[in-house]
Amino acid sequence: MIKNAKSGKNPFQMKASQWAMTVMTSAIFLWLSGFVLFTQYVRSIAAEVPERPADAIIVLTGGAQRVNQGLDLLAQGQAKKLFITGVNGHVTLEEILNLWKRPIIKHDDDDCCIILDHKAQNTIQNARETKFWVRQQGIKTIRLVTSDYHMPRARLEFRASMPDVKILPWPVKSINDPEYRTQFWYLCFEEYNKSLVTVAKIHITPPWLRKYVDQPL
Repeated sequence: MIKNAKSGKNPFQMKASQWAMTVMTSAIFLWLSGFVLFTQYVRSIAAEVPERPADAIIVLTGGAQRVNQGLDLLAQGQAKKLFITGVNGHVTLEEILNLWKRPIIKHDDDDCCIILDHKAQNTIQNARETKFWVRQQGIKTIRLVTSDYHMPRARLEFRASMPDVKILPWPVKSINDPEYRTQFWYLCFEEYNKSLVTVAKIHITPPWLRKYVDQPL
């Protein structure tokens, strides 16, 4: 034992390949743990119900249920303005209202309005176009409507774009949407990875470099 101690050999010494394997295994474990926590959060996330209506309702397109719930909230008086971002350029407001399974909203005063944004094609652009409209309207609180699996990343992008605006989430449960029910785990997997990239972009990437990595996700 004394001879081995004098030899200076470390019984716990690992080769570079062993260190690499340990680091990789740890990273995979952390990634999987994060994915489990992400899916649990998505399944448990609930709408924040304020004491007073928001200044505006923001709907991110990507499913009929999102738009319908946005229109429901407007009809219930949760806000006087509804901004639907990411609408196909060929879709009109009349067509959207015709697909709504409720009586058409009546415009009783000039403060009630539904605005369609045809420019945005992804979450980053949704936040950007909403920011421009919110600033023009002097809005301070918004009700954000999107699917539950998409809400974490949407909130990250909207908070980064509008830090002075209060964001109240209204998650549309995918389990209630036949279009996405069977794809829930795949969608969560995709959104989890995109959310990790978004976190890195917002909190790690320097501002001067962010414009180069701020690509559509």
